[in-house]
Amino acid sequence: MLLDPSMTIGQRFKHIRTEKGLSQAQLVDGICSIAVVSQIECDRKYPSAELWGKLADKLGVPLREIMGMQEKQMEASFQIEMIRVYIEKADYAHAVALIVEMDQRRDLLEHQRTELLVCHAECLIRDGKYEASLDVLLPFLDQQQAQQAIDDQKLCDTYNKLGNAFFKMRDFEKAYSAFEQGYRISKRLPEYSVVAARVAYNLGLTCNQLDYKNDAQRYLREAKEFFESVCDMTDVADTLFALAMATGNVEYLSRARTLYEGLNLEREANVAKLHFAYYIESQKDYHSALHKIDDARKVFERLGDVGMCTYSTARSALISIDHDDLPKAEEYLKQAEGFMEQMEALDDYLCAEFYRARALYNFQQKNYDQCILDSQTSSEMCAKMGLYAESAVSLQLSAEAYHYKGMNDTAFEVSKKAFELLRPRGKKI
Repeated sequence: MLLDPSMTIGQRFKHIRTEKGLSQAQLVDGICSIAVVSQIECDRKYPSAELWGKLADKLGVPLREIMGMQEKQMEASFQIEMIRVYIEKADYAHAVALIVEMDQRRDLLEHQRTELLVCHAECLIRDGKYEASLDVLLPFLDQQQAQQAIDDQKLCDTYNKLGNAFFKMRDFEKAYSAFEQGYRISKRLPEYSVVAARVAYNLGLTCNQLDYKNDAQRYLREAKEFFESVCDMTDVADTLFALAMATGNVEYLSRARTLYEGLNLEREANVAKLHFAYYIESQKDYHSALHKIDDARKVFERLGDVGMCTYSTARSALISIDHDDLPKAEEYLKQAEGFMEQMEALDDYLCAEFYRARALYNFQQKNYDQCILDSQTSSEMCAKMGLYAESAVSLQLSAEAYHYKGMNDTAFEVSKKAFELLRPRGKKI
């Protein structure tokens, strides 16, 4: 929609509303009062950034179309609020452009520059630009360690974002370190807040990945208690799912899936369904479990999530191998390989499962050379992420293959390496 750039925000807003064929009453239904819209269209008073976002959604246009060039003339505090809305709406390019432009302003207060930096990092993380987010966060946090110039709440939140960046990069050890620092700072806060709860949840999630199951349960239960107290059901569901992975508790997994379905979170509900089939149903009726994982994979395929398609089919192959159905396992491995070829960039966390499954399949087929290659690939992927227990499992399979090849000295050396991976690695909590 091309609009005259000289139009005021109110004129632009009214033009878009009438073009959409909406009356003021139709537009405000369930959002705000007609008086608010009247004030906007007369340029008398503008609402909060959050309300702007809701009105833009109702009009079905990007918020930046309503704001136009006048956005840059707003007060800095309002622009920062608008940036947060753009990030929530996944309008990352516009958010970054506004951040860069605002950063040139000389009238910004120090706390506003900090807000901009944190928003910039959040935007980059959500946009998948994790390395770039580290370039923003690490120098800032180094500066804070030398002389803390921000309050503990903001510092805690910044370490949480740093941990998120490392977690997304599958560097779980560095994520653990960042979340641990954020958690320690959260204990200095005068009252428990959503930031503290998110740090506890993320630390629990990372402990889960690193196989610190007892610590994971402690942090996750702490987060769950807070999320339940404020009725944040999405976070409750996420925490229940993570607790299920830490404890093996079927009830947690079932409750998480039920909540996801009630919240219409299709992907998350499907992940819970996949895990329930893999961990629980496969022990009772593996044919039924495979059928349900196939259904889950079809949903991931429809959603365009080829990574989870790879992971799902690898899990199906593992179930098939566990029940000595090697022809079925071969079918699933071929499917998984096809999905991997569609991935723009290989995700070690999702693909390590495929290589482990293929290594087990080749071991059963007595293709020991290929088993060794695949198991070592899986082991290296897991070790790179700090998943040493899983790395050791894959490496031990390689040792067994060497043993069956009659290479007992090599098998012994590989077993020693697997054992070394299982030794404590200096966890401080």
